[in-house]
Amino acid sequence: MRYCMSFNKLNVIEIFKAISVAKNFDEIKHIVIEALITATSYEAVILGFFGEADDGFMQLISMNAETGEKFESRLSIDKIPANERAAITNPRARSMRIKKGEFFNEGIRRLTGISEAANIDLLPIRLSGKAAGFVACFTSEAPGSPEDFEFVLSTTSLMELFIENGRRNMRVESIIKRLKEAVNSMSKSLRQLYEYEGIDDFLSLAGRLLCDITRSKSSLIIIDDAMAEIRTMSRYGEELELLKVLDNISCSSSYDDIDEGRLYNSPEALWSQIDPGIKTLAVYKLKKGESIVGHIVAANAEEYLDEEKSILGIFASQILIGLEISLTSKEVIKHKILEKELEIVSEQQKLIMNNNRLDMSGRGEISFLHRTSQQVGGDFCKIFEMEDDKVGIFLADVMGHGLLSNYFSAMIKGALRILVQQEKSTGAMLSKINSMLYEDFDKTNVFATARAAIFDVKRNRIVSSNAGHLHPIGIRLENGDFIAEEMGIEKGIPIGVLMDTDYEECEYELGGYELVAYYTDGIIEAQNHQGEYYGVDRLKNFLKSTYKLDAGQIFKNFESEIYGFAGKASLDDDFILLLYKKSNERGDL
Repeated sequence: MRYCMSFNKLNVIEIFKAISVAKNFDEIKHIVIEALITATSYEAVILGFFGEADDGFMQLISMNAETGEKFESRLSIDKIPANERAAITNPRARSMRIKKGEFFNEGIRRLTGISEAANIDLLPIRLSGKAAGFVACFTSEAPGSPEDFEFVLSTTSLMELFIENGRRNMRVESIIKRLKEAVNSMSKSLRQLYEYEGIDDFLSLAGRLLCDITRSKSSLIIIDDAMAEIRTMSRYGEELELLKVLDNISCSSSYDDIDEGRLYNSPEALWSQIDPGIKTLAVYKLKKGESIVGHIVAANAEEYLDEEKSILGIFASQILIGLEISLTSKEVIKHKILEKELEIVSEQQKLIMNNNRLDMSGRGEISFLHRTSQQVGGDFCKIFEMEDDKVGIFLADVMGHGLLSNYFSAMIKGALRILVQQEKSTGAMLSKINSMLYEDFDKTNVFATARAAIFDVKRNRIVSSNAGHLHPIGIRLENGDFIAEEMGIEKGIPIGVLMDTDYEECEYELGGYELVAYYTDGIIEAQNHQGEYYGVDRLKNFLKSTYKLDAGQIFKNFESEIYGFAGKASLDDDFILLLYKKSNERGDL
């Protein structure tokens, strides 16, 4: 009596339902073999499947229509005769109806449970374009009917469809799971970038994770960001000519048609000759806005699913974030290096400006107080001795404060060091500093105010030139009372505004002044909590009330005055206060 179940040719929907709920071949094989036995006239059926191990053996399940018995076994592919082996291992082979031939050997006889098989219908199972197994249906006398053959063919196609979809769904689920793990790993690596890990280490991790998630054998990540000045490349996996292939694709007419990424699941003539070992390929552009700053390339996965284009997009986003963090980290590193350098610069600045007091052969003294809003600043002052009992001063204030202003302040210092030895004219000194530094100032839209003055103590006169700097304040006696006045004699254009600039020299009497004060705008622009500026008038009043004190005490009182006014321990800008103080031979000072 023939084994019978509920399957028949008119009830394909039931077969469809049964296969659709199966999750893998192990579940599907029992449903399919029972359907083929019960709904056709075949005496025995064998399902063979290569399996995932790819070890040269097939997993077999057989069923006999008379007894309903099933047997499972393994069969070496090498033991299958050449013609039949070609039919089941060639993905382009068609279904075939063959005579018994050598295929029906002792092993097959035991599996099918029939003594003779005059006819065999052999149908290959194809998954992802590759041979994955076969269905063999046996009859001992007349061949199976055309309807039987078509039923087997339809059921095999149905089986292929659901195994394929099942694999795909499982792969997508696996991809999503691995993607979560990868994003976590990359997020940790992104955090490490903040701790000054190199971008190369991050890209190496990204390449390895990309291969893991997409089941690729090789990956290449290349960055060429000219604006950020980052050019680097990371390879992982098999040694393939991915860079040459990428260059070839980038130069092709179809490259512009690639919006973000493209998946190649078969070799393209465009690049297959470069490296025949590349069978499948995934390419994704790294874009900042409309600019392409690099590429992600993966190769030789079994197949690249559409979902994996989204995965490449996620990797691209993470890599672009990594680039930004790397740039930030570099700036942090630079900042820390600069902090150390600034400590050195600050000390150098103190050394350069440490000669903050000079006695003028008993006829007076010049000294200054310098305070910065940050560790280093853009204000600069220099006192230097000259021939014939002359003393020179140079005062400069670079626009802004901090690193950039200090950089230009240092440039002025360097230029001044040369010119002090060459020039005896204050106007020529300013003109040549402007000529030497104009291009650097102009490129960054920076300028500096400056004043150069030479005190001639023998003649009791001052020769001065001004490059847009504030006018000094003088304390002198007038009608029996001491007054504070701005000595507004010469004017001039700041350094860095015009390329060719001549600076006027003005000479005025020094003997009438008890004190002359030069200063930078950090003093008069200091603000209190009410938003009021300290201003020139307050400075005049302070100098008028303290000019009889020695310079050191004036500076001490001024710090208390200015910080008390601002209501804080430091100001928002650097400041310098330089004093020429006349000697009092009468001893009343």
